[in-house]
Amino acid sequence: MWWLWACAGRVALQGETGATVPVDDTTPEVLSTTACDACGGDCLLEELSYAVSYHTVVPIDYADTPPAGGPHHPCWTTFGVHTDAVEDEHWVHNLEHGGVALLHGCSGCDADVASLEGVATSSPFGLALPYPDMEQPFTAVSWGWRLTLGCWDEEAVATFLAEHENRAPESVLADPGANCM
Repeated sequence: MWWLWACAGRVALQGETGATVPVDDTTPEVLSTTACDACGGDCLLEELSYAVSYHTVVPIDYADTPPAGGPHHPCWTTFGVHTDAVEDEHWVHNLEHGGVALLHGCSGCDADVASLEGVATSSPFGLALPYPDMEQPFTAVSWGWRLTLGCWDEEAVATFLAEHENRAPESVLADPGANCM
């Protein structure tokens, strides 16, 4: 049985065990796609729009990954560096609060990951996360934007972070509450 409630103008959806979020809710509309110069042209900047955004505690299987919006868990993760993978639905909530997730899925690239972590921690809105299932080794995402890179380009990622941090539907620079820990 599904049930809905409204909270501060937001709609949240929860369901029984085994329930899932509809795929249409996690499929973005691509508003623009631009090739960029980073990585010798192996770089793509996308502007995305999600039809809905709500909190849900049911697992989310995003149709398009890494996600840049859409439904997400009510509890977000801490900003900063994460050495273990974090479920998408948690860090997507950080994006809604102006966060920028810097994702890496490369192996044997410790120096690049260290640089990525340095960029992430240069902003209170940054997150550095391993994300092993990406087609490209590096991706930066903010609410409605995704930059994919075929190589590490510190300047491109730092620029993306500066241009997209704290530009989201909600701006709450805080770690999640105690009930989320």
